[in-house]
Amino acid sequence: MNQNIIYNINPYCFRRILTREVKVGHLSIGGESPVRVQSMTNTSTRDVVSTTNQAEQIIKAGGELVRFSVANKKEIESLRQIKKELRQRGYQTPLVADTHFNADVARMAAEIVEKVRINPGNYYRSNKDTYSQEEYKQELKKTEEKLLLLIETCKKHNTALRIGSNHGSLSSRIIFQYGDTPEGMVHSALEYVDICKKHNFFDIILSMKSSNTRVMVQTYRLLMHRMIKSGDVFPLHLGVTEAGHGEDGRIKSAVGIGALLLDGLGDTIRVSLTENPDLEIPVAEKLRNIALDRFASETQDIDSLPFDPFEYRRRKTYDVAGVGDNNPLVVTGRDAMFEYYLKKNALYRSDGEKLQVKVVEINDAQDLDIALAIKEDKLIFLHAESVQQARSLINRLNQAEDFSPVLLRIKSQITNKEDLTIEMASLAGTFLVDGLVDGLMIENDNFSSAALYELSCNILQASRARIFKTEFISCPGCGRTLFDLQTTAEHIRKSLGHLKGLKIGIMGCIVNGPGEMADADYGYVGAAKGKVNLYKNKEIIKSGVPEDKALEELINLIKFYGDWKEPG
Repeated sequence: MNQNIIYNINPYCFRRILTREVKVGHLSIGGESPVRVQSMTNTSTRDVVSTTNQAEQIIKAGGELVRFSVANKKEIESLRQIKKELRQRGYQTPLVADTHFNADVARMAAEIVEKVRINPGNYYRSNKDTYSQEEYKQELKKTEEKLLLLIETCKKHNTALRIGSNHGSLSSRIIFQYGDTPEGMVHSALEYVDICKKHNFFDIILSMKSSNTRVMVQTYRLLMHRMIKSGDVFPLHLGVTEAGHGEDGRIKSAVGIGALLLDGLGDTIRVSLTENPDLEIPVAEKLRNIALDRFASETQDIDSLPFDPFEYRRRKTYDVAGVGDNNPLVVTGRDAMFEYYLKKNALYRSDGEKLQVKVVEINDAQDLDIALAIKEDKLIFLHAESVQQARSLINRLNQAEDFSPVLLRIKSQITNKEDLTIEMASLAGTFLVDGLVDGLMIENDNFSSAALYELSCNILQASRARIFKTEFISCPGCGRTLFDLQTTAEHIRKSLGHLKGLKIGIMGCIVNGPGEMADADYGYVGAAKGKVNLYKNKEIIKSGVPEDKALEELINLIKFYGDWKEPG
């Protein structure tokens, strides 16, 4: 693949890539329309009153679309009543039905709401594990027959269709051919797109969601690359699935969504937090505004990339004073609270030892020229006020075969903690998910060193650049959730938060749960009312565990496989 011009236009020029305009009710998505923000209810869809009230909260918070889980035919009538009640309250907000496994439910929902979301991984699937070339074609033909019924309904009722591939929930047919990979996710969705186009249906929005920010970013880029090559570019729905709660959930969402928005990708976004859904909207709006500010201020195009946009590979650097090469990324600040600290243009370890190394700060091309003339070992502090310019400078370092380690330095005067968290994760994430830097330094006089150190560590972890603690892959909940997700997730975090390096999935139901925690080491998944299935990787180890015993059994499972450590 051409790494330089991945979209057949100048990449990373801080302009949104133009996509088809798709109407969802009265709302336009894609084209010249602004990036739309949305959320999803987590109440039972059968509970019409609670779900309608929660949808209203989302709308009042600024949600421009509201999505509902619709799992079966019984919930179709509830969906109809919810829409009626919202319209009677004066809300014309477009509504979205999230359907899985049952093609008939998707078709019926398309008669009611303005958009239907389907997952190619479970809209139609067989139980085979291997496929001959002929069998593969036959399965694709059966998929077309199923999908055609939905297409005709969508055309009749002017209903848009979101085709959403999820990492970890691809069909066996796709996994046999491509594996559980970005390539498989993209191919899975584009097969459905080709069927829609064949039958003259173009009101399509696409998504490529993963809880792994690297996988998510690479997959969306690959999808955009393929669409532009085909000459038909559909709008993108962006989201990091199962981002979690609190600061961790915000950071993970900002790393993935922010990186893509700053690439010029994305027409609608949903931030998936294990919290009340109306709290997702302000976070989504802040991410949108960060990208808008960058689009307005950064204009210089670059015509080549300092990284492979479809595959993670850390930039080649020398080892200079324990920084760079294969060393872990470092967290740097202004005092000994940090692993390394910068003082009067000299670098020190946290124990106070001064490093005998040249420290060079780069803001622009002129600074870079000076740095390139220095032939001794040096550490480069790269200022990232301009993301685009910083990428261009790294590119010039590579072209000059100067493999000095680069530490990303971001200065900020933001006073609000959430605003700081979201903006720093967005800006740093664009470099970290592509392996461009060897460390991170965030400066802000309004926050303590301890707060900045913790924020830096959390950003590195969310970018998969360095692991500092347990990672919790926690879904936001929906109408299918089978237990009190927020309370349960908090109990699990308190009990397992000391297990550095482990990834724990906490999923409300088995519809998406086992798939969307694709790379989790252990999983806690709702199986039925009051019952939980426990997983090791993707395999069920214990099923139907009573909810009041499930956490204890999960700890026993971790101990059995030798991954348990006592707290402290």
